[in-house]
Amino acid sequence: MNSKYLLIGLITGILFIYIVASVIVSSKTEAVLTNLDSEIQLQNSKLVATAALLSRGAANDEITVSFPECQNADSLAYDSLLSDLDKGLSRDQLQSLQLVFSRCGDAASNRRAAMSMLLEQQVENLNTLAQVKSTFSGKVDAVNDVATWVTLAETEKEISFLFTSLVTNQGDIIDILAGGGSYGSEKVEEIRLLAEISRGKLSELTAEASSLRQEVM
Repeated sequence: MNSKYLLIGLITGILFIYIVASVIVSSKTEAVLTNLDSEIQLQNSKLVATAALLSRGAANDEITVSFPECQNADSLAYDSLLSDLDKGLSRDQLQSLQLVFSRCGDAASNRRAAMSMLLEQQVENLNTLAQVKSTFSGKVDAVNDVATWVTLAETEKEISFLFTSLVTNQGDIIDILAGGGSYGSEKVEEIRLLAEISRGKLSELTAEASSLRQEVM
């Protein structure tokens, strides 16, 4: 009889320990999930802010400091000379454009590239948090919109690459003309054709990015 009660007591004790452990684990899991939700919300807010800046061709303060805009006088000269490039510039004007291009030509594309890298990193952070939450919650898709954010980051990366390519194309044309090349030369026309293809692709990707932003923002 004593052995029977001892066995019942042992089983009851084991069950109690199991129940208590389950409650403790459950409480810890809830705490982890609560913290993860807070981190996911914070990361999502960062993503929305970065995506919004990219949609306007702008950059955050840190990237603006790292990749500052060129001086106002250079910027005005660059815009003025570049707008008249197709009309024909003198040799001196072309050399002046070549100089200000070296200072201003890639300012915007560098900022865009840095912002697109920032977005990519933030998306990776969100994806990591989503995977951790999936592990704790047991749900495969524990966080909404991660796949859309990944696609947006990839699209913005392609847009950034095309912007940089267009800047490179523009610089190559300026160098050829400043070096005495002809506006209608085969090399210049070849570069213009490549730039035209890039602009077409850029237009498509910009529309795709806008649609993706609407989904996640």
